[in-house]
Amino acid sequence: MDQGRPALHPAVPVIGRRPILAAVVATAAAGLPAVAQAPARIGWLSVSEHPFVKDFRDRLRELGLVEGKNLVIEYRYAQGNAALLPGLAEELLKSGVSVIVPSGSGATDAAVTHARGVPIVFLSSDPTATGLVSSLARPGGIATGISTMSEDIASKKVDLLRDAVKSLSRVALL
Repeated sequence: MDQGRPALHPAVPVIGRRPILAAVVATAAAGLPAVAQAPARIGWLSVSEHPFVKDFRDRLRELGLVEGKNLVIEYRYAQGNAALLPGLAEELLKSGVSVIVPSGSGATDAAVTHARGVPIVFLSSDPTATGLVSSLARPGGIATGISTMSEDIASKKVDLLRDAVKSLSRVALL
């Protein structure tokens, strides 16, 4: 549960996107075949360093994947230069990662374009509009992840919000 925000309704906890993304990646990494107990290898690709990485590592640790023990995270940062992202995605492939977690749309585009068979787990505002996946129900390809907002699910989110907060009369989505 996201401790930084109150629940909309006492019986309905608010779960942040970061724990969900970490759980998705941990599930993907845990499902990889064990080769002589080799550690899971995750590639992190971003245009710059981000504080989200700490939350990501913390959640993976809670799920039993500990960096330096049974987990290796290969970090690649473009130091603010998005033009470097394709080359960094290639580096991640050469390093032998089993899954790539891109942070940001530029990193996601680079990962999808250069991944060549390595699964990609992303967090995107609208992966169908940007062409990352064909649909939320059936993403297809090698990319999967979490959509923070999509026309496919926006109305359902409003319905869930209305169910959770009976006194709600107006909702605005940004």
